Amino acid sequence: MSEKDPTQATHRKRPSKPTKMGAMGLPVTSNGDEYIMDTNNSSIVSMRSVEKLYYPNQPEYLRYFVRKFQRRSPLINRGYWLRMKAVETYVSDFLSESNGNTKVVVNLGCGYDPIALQFLGLRSEQCENTVFVDVDHPRLIHKKLDIIRNTPPLIDLLPGVRFGEQGATVLADASQYKGVGCDVRDIHALDRVLRTLVDVETCSVALLLTAEVSVAHMEQPAAQEILEWAARLPDARFCLLEQHLPDGADHPFAATMLKHFRKLRTPLHAIGTLNDTRRRFEAAGWPSGGVDIQTLWQVWSNEHFVTSVERQALDKVEAFDEWEEFALFGSHYFLLQASNQSKETVGSTEDRGDTSKSGAREESHLQLSPRNFEASAIPGLYEDRRFAAATIVPYNCLAGVEKRVVVGHWGGMGHQQRHKSADAYNSDIATSGNEAPLRRLIELPSGLVGHTITTCTLPEPSLVLIGGRGAPDKATDACWRLTDGLWKPTHSLPRDRFRHCAMEITSCPSLETASTTVLVFGGKTSTGDILNDWLLLDPVNGWVSCQMSGEHPEPRFGAASSVDASGASGMILGGMRSDGTVIEDAWSWRLDISRAGLTIHCANLFSESASDERRSLYRFGAQIVQHGAETLLVGGIASRGMLDRSNEIMSLTNLMGLRVTWIQRPLLIGFSTLSCKDGLLLLGGGAICFSFGAYWNKNQHIKETGKNTASWRALDLSAASPEQSCGSVSRGTEANLHDGIGKEPVNIGRSKIPRPVDFYNVLLASQPVILEQLNIGPCTRLWTTDYLNKRIGAERLVIVHDSATAKMDFQAKNFRYQTIPFGDLLTGAQAGRHMYLRALSSDRPSETATDLAKDFPAIARDFTLPTELAYVEEHAHSSPLRISGPVNMWLHYDVMANVLCQIKGSKRLLLYAPADVVHLGIGPGASSSSMNPFEPSSVDQKNLSRVIAHEAVLNEGDVLFIPPLWLHTAKPLSNLSIAVNVFFKDERMEKAYAAGKDVYGNRDIAAYERGRRDVQKIIKGFDGLSEQVRSFYLLRLAEELKASI
Repeated sequence: MSEKDPTQATHRKRPSKPTKMGAMGLPVTSNGDEYIMDTNNSSIVSMRSVEKLYYPNQPEYLRYFVRKFQRRSPLINRGYWLRMKAVETYVSDFLSESNGNTKVVVNLGCGYDPIALQFLGLRSEQCENTVFVDVDHPRLIHKKLDIIRNTPPLIDLLPGVRFGEQGATVLADASQYKGVGCDVRDIHALDRVLRTLVDVETCSVALLLTAEVSVAHMEQPAAQEILEWAARLPDARFCLLEQHLPDGADHPFAATMLKHFRKLRTPLHAIGTLNDTRRRFEAAGWPSGGVDIQTLWQVWSNEHFVTSVERQALDKVEAFDEWEEFALFGSHYFLLQASNQSKETVGSTEDRGDTSKSGAREESHLQLSPRNFEASAIPGLYEDRRFAAATIVPYNCLAGVEKRVVVGHWGGMGHQQRHKSADAYNSDIATSGNEAPLRRLIELPSGLVGHTITTCTLPEPSLVLIGGRGAPDKATDACWRLTDGLWKPTHSLPRDRFRHCAMEITSCPSLETASTTVLVFGGKTSTGDILNDWLLLDPVNGWVSCQMSGEHPEPRFGAASSVDASGASGMILGGMRSDGTVIEDAWSWRLDISRAGLTIHCANLFSESASDERRSLYRFGAQIVQHGAETLLVGGIASRGMLDRSNEIMSLTNLMGLRVTWIQRPLLIGFSTLSCKDGLLLLGGGAICFSFGAYWNKNQHIKETGKNTASWRALDLSAASPEQSCGSVSRGTEANLHDGIGKEPVNIGRSKIPRPVDFYNVLLASQPVILEQLNIGPCTRLWTTDYLNKRIGAERLVIVHDSATAKMDFQAKNFRYQTIPFGDLLTGAQAGRHMYLRALSSDRPSETATDLAKDFPAIARDFTLPTELAYVEEHAHSSPLRISGPVNMWLHYDVMANVLCQIKGSKRLLLYAPADVVHLGIGPGASSSSMNPFEPSSVDQKNLSRVIAHEAVLNEGDVLFIPPLWLHTAKPLSNLSIAVNVFFKDERMEKAYAAGKDVYGNRDIAAYERGRRDVQKIIKGFDGLSEQVRSFYLLRLAEELKASI
């Protein structure tokens, strides 16, 4: 095992001194050998991650070679699973040959790979006449055998084993296992020891030599010598799993991979194309008909190696959506199977899947168009983002901005988290001399990937945000409409989904209130179901299911889709099945809208077997864009091999590739592309290149060479005033309230929610919003001071906060708790006293959360939660009555979400996103701050300049949804303010809430409370060290924790 896993690619231990190694009787190694052997330590950790997660019911062998389990990312786990499965399958094929020969499996550069132990322990019936030989540097083999010697479950697999002395070559000798300490580059020594262990010249012995990512690290002459030596053995097979360069060393994934290994001082010397590798084997003496090569991406789809059932079962272990990155990894690794015997002896290719036909067709490039294209950089400030959504923004969505062409690029995955933000772009032609920048595009309701944003008219021009996901198993059915600068909830999908197709339909005569709308096809759900439904958005009735006529495409996600000039027909290409294989088909579709209903007519475009050119059409994660009279297919991953520079952009009009001169060669996955008048915009994209590092595309403008075009640029979204904002919220009657808060606050939007499911979508979005036109009962009319005194009782005693100033501070406790008659509270508040009631339970206030119905039954019926808030009522935790005079509530957060219902008077609130907590003076373990955002000190002003306040002015009847952990403070705008909060639990967090009593709904989750205790233990562990040492390591731990966020 000789591949470095990047998660362990730093802080390598310094090689032991040669004198020390020599004194121990071990061969002296060069630094280069040390670096190569070091890769074993990290690779085995990744294999152990696979063993523990993916084989929970099998005996564990790798655990003994790894000190501490480390869970790898789903991408690395799946990559190593495939590597292990590929080699394991070929070894099993070899052992299953029914020719009566003694089978000898020689693992060259074995490292800690326990494949011999796994076969002896798990497949003993296959190993009756088999000998396993592990070969690696003596120092590494010594360590491996020491572990085996001291581990009963391992040593028991090798009955009668004898261990060699220091300096010996054969360091372990059992009937079915040999451990050989030998530099695999020393062919003469390797040949000599192998012949002492096995009578290789007899016709009753067959050998299989395996090498997994070890030969590529050798200099090419040494690597070639191994291939030549193995070819001369009488009855030999060779299984080689290594890296290769399918599209040259400048391909972004290849360049990232090569740079990674150079940085580790373990460069890949013997690396080339698949054809280079085949020629090397043939030159070494292996018969051309006995060499089969396929990439690991092809192995993944080969039923002999991985069945459809096995592929689907992996998703049950870990939710997975890194398909493009996985395909890139698989396309840069190959599995070679060679034999110096006839195929009739070793088993036909049909027995193992047709590997020769599925091998990479490196010399079958697509014919290139005679037209040449060139790319130029798009200057300006923008975020790196992958799997975002881009579209042209209709004019009316640009609140307060003159008409201009603006492209918005929303959401996507950033360096550490999913974005809610957007970038904006326009051209010098579109600007028409006005350079005033746009301040910001309104953020998405939540950070999303796999979503779509499509233009439609419902009835006015707007953008529709459809579906998407957070984590791969956290998709949403929520849909939102952007118009007048505000994302408003609209009709939800029948099922959650992401990576669906969304197409703008411009011909829909039967939809009276919409001239254009959106058609959705397919996608994947949170539970892993793959969809093939067709849904049309009706502005009145919501999503309407279309009937199918004729053939029906199989369920898929990640397909490429288009709409032609008719506005109601187009095509669907490729996509992926539930088993993670790319679908090789192409369909035309046509929408028929009539009084009888909605019908989709589909037809398979190609019924006969596909040519190489047509196979390039079948992709996952690609995009179709119309550029002039030409329809272009851009990027993605292909079904049978990696796309190269000749076909990654191809014309569907003539099936020719486009030649582009890039300023930086992009990785055409996770990108967005749009056609503009003078070319194409390529925005975002890139990939996590397995364990080698990340690659981020530069935004580029593609145009035909020699043509003069406009220059596109990213707009500065931070420098302009709110009046120049794109997508800012319309300001209310109190819009001029600004008290030195720092940055200009953003008004919280207002929205109507006609159905309970619409509120659930608001909850999923986790953004504050004022809910309008909800019927909360007659309380807004009845709750006068006289009415309340009469119903509750003016003499009833209540506990209030009584403050000497207009700003209460929970940390400083600048108020007193006073028990006073309820009537005095109302009188004092109306007179301007700084008094505040937050009702408590009348029964056991220190143990039970307050409930309006139980604590104030005389007025409880006046306040009702409407059916639209059924989720709140079903999951309610508490419902405190709040009555206050002109006194500010301190800045704080609540762990539970709540709806704040304003009944009498009005108040102004400032809210801050949870990520801003580090700037707002919340101490460790606290949930409130002494900071006063309404009248900040000079020190507070500096911190507030780093955050954005979200402002709401609540009037009677308004309901404000406050998501969990959003920090907020309130300032009454009238002497008397009356409100009811209803705190409620989010069922998605049910297991996370702290156990025990939580009277106020703001007790931090259990994981945080445990974490704080763990932090104290960690700090205590550094007691007794100098301050410099202590600070050094605590700072490093802090950075590691920050990097994981």
